[in-house]
Amino acid sequence: MARRRKGLPIHGWLIFDKPKGMTSTQAVTRARHLYGAQKAGHAGTLDPLATGVLPIAFGEATKTVPFAVEGNKQYRFTVRFGAATDTDDAEGAIVATSELRPTRAEIEAALPRFIGEISQVPPRYSALKVAGARAYDLAREDQDFELAPRRALIESLELIDMPDPDHCVIEARCGKGTYVRALARDLGEAFGCFAHVTELRRTRVGPFAEEAAISLAKLEELGHSAAGRDALLGVLKPVQTALDDIPALAISGQDAARLKRGQPVLLRGRDAQFSKGLSMPRHEVRSWRLVRSAKANCAPPGFSIFPARAIVNSQEFHPMSISALRKQELIKDYATKPGDTGSPEVQVAILTERITNLTDHFKTHNKDNHSRRGLLKMVSQRRRLLDYVKAADQDRYQKLINRLGIRR
Repeated sequence: MARRRKGLPIHGWLIFDKPKGMTSTQAVTRARHLYGAQKAGHAGTLDPLATGVLPIAFGEATKTVPFAVEGNKQYRFTVRFGAATDTDDAEGAIVATSELRPTRAEIEAALPRFIGEISQVPPRYSALKVAGARAYDLAREDQDFELAPRRALIESLELIDMPDPDHCVIEARCGKGTYVRALARDLGEAFGCFAHVTELRRTRVGPFAEEAAISLAKLEELGHSAAGRDALLGVLKPVQTALDDIPALAISGQDAARLKRGQPVLLRGRDAQFSKGLSMPRHEVRSWRLVRSAKANCAPPGFSIFPARAIVNSQEFHPMSISALRKQELIKDYATKPGDTGSPEVQVAILTERITNLTDHFKTHNKDNHSRRGLLKMVSQRRRLLDYVKAADQDRYQKLINRLGIRR
């Protein structure tokens, strides 16, 4: 007999206004306790120093967390010039100082250089893994390690205020995986004066905006009011809210049936730009059903809603796949010679990327047994390749696992 889950079957999104000093996990635990919910999770971690929008999903809404996480983020943060810290924020120890200070005009002139796709070295105190250990744990133990640069997309940067020569307030709109602390650090280095973040507030995550955020004090007030649980449920957003930013188009029931079977669909007229000769593999059916069920009320009679993004790139949704662009980047980075597309280094790098994506996928889809079998196969394949490299050249093997952060 299956173990019965404790709590109530509550479904929806809470736009939580996280206070300073609270971790994202603590915020989810507190919200789940207030609602008495069976299941809860968040869409995008916020540092304890940061405040602002932390979308918390209950019940069925946890299935839409990957869509919310992929949405653009918006931050408002304060930069202090003249000092660098070991954490790149105000909680760390000062490690370098400078008397130089940029002017408002210099800051406004420099910001465009950080817009677009940029390369960032993450802060040493981050949750990234290095050889199987968290970077912040290694940093606290004063161990020597390096974090590889990562690509980040910055859509816009705007100087909001400059209350004094030491501080400025900037608003940033960026994509997933951007480190605001690293952005402030790099900005200070550009002026040769050092810098770190003193205040950080997230004002938007995808469709979830600051204006609709509910503070912890307000939630507790609602919980103790006469309406009680009904008042708390009244501030939840529908499950499909996380899907509002996903491009969608209407297709006929016949075409929907073809897509479910993995067959291509020809789009005509103004929608023809989305076809590109791509089809939807059978393993994408679950993603299609999720969006269709959540947005079914928006479609005309006889039509179903399907995310255009999945038609444009059918690989985007499935965790065992990586984009063609990302695959080419890995081949370029790990090729042992010009024209190399299949050396053990390249194969292991691609497998590691897919294994990492799949591991993240299981955080919100722990019952996806089909993908779990695929994960085991990929891990086994990677192990065989690494054993081959190790037998051929020990130094080559050690260099590869260190670079990929594989712990063996």
